[in-house]
Amino acid sequence: MTLTATAVGLESLLVATATFTDAQPHNVYFATSGLPSGVSVTVSWGKTNPAGHSASGTTTFTSPGPSASEGTTPGTTFTYSFPISVTVSGVTYNLFSSSPLSPFTTGASGGSTTVTASYALEATSILDVSGMGSYGGEPTLTAKLVDSGGSGVNGKSINFYTSVDGGETYVYVDSATTAKADGVDGVATREHVDLTGIDAGRYADGVKAIFEGGDGYSGSEGTGKLTVAKADAKIVVTPYDVTYDGNVHTATGTAKGVLNESLSGLDLSGTTHTAAGDYPTDPWTFTDVTGNYKDANGTVHDRIRYNWRGFFQPVDNPPTINVVQAGRAIPVKFSLSGNKGLSIFATGYPAQRIIPVSGGPEDLIPIDETVTAGASGLSYDPSVDQYIYVWKTDKAWAGTCRQLIVRLNDGIDHMATFRFTK
Repeated sequence: MTLTATAVGLESLLVATATFTDAQPHNVYFATSGLPSGVSVTVSWGKTNPAGHSASGTTTFTSPGPSASEGTTPGTTFTYSFPISVTVSGVTYNLFSSSPLSPFTTGASGGSTTVTASYALEATSILDVSGMGSYGGEPTLTAKLVDSGGSGVNGKSINFYTSVDGGETYVYVDSATTAKADGVDGVATREHVDLTGIDAGRYADGVKAIFEGGDGYSGSEGTGKLTVAKADAKIVVTPYDVTYDGNVHTATGTAKGVLNESLSGLDLSGTTHTAAGDYPTDPWTFTDVTGNYKDANGTVHDRIRYNWRGFFQPVDNPPTINVVQAGRAIPVKFSLSGNKGLSIFATGYPAQRIIPVSGGPEDLIPIDETVTAGASGLSYDPSVDQYIYVWKTDKAWAGTCRQLIVRLNDGIDHMATFRFTK
């Protein structure tokens, strides 16, 4: 305030003027941010002016303020203390920061300083965000919600989103509530998520988890990798078991995707055969061309049977038991509908084995045709389209019953039964 006084001397007619100035205070105000409006806040403060005079007190105001002013002498050291936390309707807001920091020095005369305290709910963070599954399947999304101390927070809803463009756009998927999982608190897990149309691959920031906040906690969000593994194609390969006809034969098969769509890339060329034979490990391969399915391979058991006819005389087919003198050579005759060469037997065959003596007199048929041979052997007679296998028996077999097993390289056994006499 400025006061001006004037004095007039009557005798001398002199005039004198004097001006007096009273210094203006520097006002301090209090305010808040982050609190709901209308909350009563009490601040404790203290001040010491440049002359060393001190004072202290409290100021109560309603958020967000500002409060009534607290006047100070310019250059005063001012301290204050806001409540560390404020509870409103059961929700606790924590003091996050204040500005200017306490203590501070007040400024020029006639100026003002507003001290603002910022409150926030309990800070949270979302960690360990991830999504894992296979193409066309139902992956699992997970995230962990923790408070400012790193402890997991249970019972909170987390919203999950997915992105396949590096986080440029997100699509809402579903929500899950945090709970203890495998001994860890704060874990939100959303299973059976539909990711139809999302190709296999690894997507950085492909999963976003958002906590909206509430119940005394601030909101937070986090992102993580979405991993969509390649799926298994549904492959069905059907082997063949046919009689030799001179034609080319190949296994048949299909490859289907998760949506039952037909897939290319199934190679069955390894199952192709023309010649009679047993093919127990014919290979097939599947090579994916979409990038969404695993390559695969396997085998099938294919067979092209000889067109067998036999046995012909002098050998009778079961249940007849052929009777022959041990040590004789028996001509075993059969047809394969044409000359298929002499490499028709499976490795280790023909073979014989002892069997129990059985059969009544009506089943015993003597063999009336034998040959003299130094060793067993195979030949083909084109005039009657018959193979002749000369089977050299052993005198030591007398008194036994034996079964002759003719296994061809198509894997099929043809058997005849013999009783050997002296």
